[in-house]
Amino acid sequence: MAVSLDLGKLIHDSKPDGHLITNLKVARMTPEYVTRKDLENLKADIETYLGKIRFLTVHIIDILAQKIKDLQAEIRSREP
Repeated sequence: MAVSLDLGKLIHDSKPDGHLITNLKVARMTPEYVTRKDLENLKADIETYLGKIRFLTVHIIDILAQKIKDLQAEIRSREP
C-alpha cells in the first residue's frame, strides 16, 4: 500500500502567517515597551508553530515507515 500524502501542501499550510515574525520583533524590544498581551501572543504563536512542526514530523515518520515496509515487501518478493 503506497502512502499518498501531499507533503508540499502540508508544508505550505504550515507556513508562518506573519504574526510570529511581528511577535519576535516585539520580543527584541526593550522590556518597558513590551506588554503582557505581546508576550502572550508570542507564546501562543510559538506553541502553534511547535504543534505544526510536531504534526509534520509525525507525517514524515509515517511516510518513511510505509516506504520501509514497501521496500521490505519488495525485497521478500524477489527472494528465491
